[in-house]
Amino acid sequence: MSKLESLRILDLSINKIAKLGGLINLLSLRDLKMAKNNVKNVREIAYLENLMYLSHLDLCFNPIQ
Repeated sequence: MSKLESLRILDLSINKIAKLGGLINLLSLRDLKMAKNNVKNVREIAYLENLMYLSHLDLCFNPIQ
């Protein structure tokens, strides 16, 4: 995903994703939809802290919820 640095909207809903580390280089990301995945650990959110433009994060229906 490192070549997608200008990506603004990403919908990864309804997968079995548990880790968010692969998103750290998406610096232009504004909208991240991760509903119905398998994110369990609140520490995974730390990978998103440098995404300055992220204004919408959907983690509904994940174990973390």
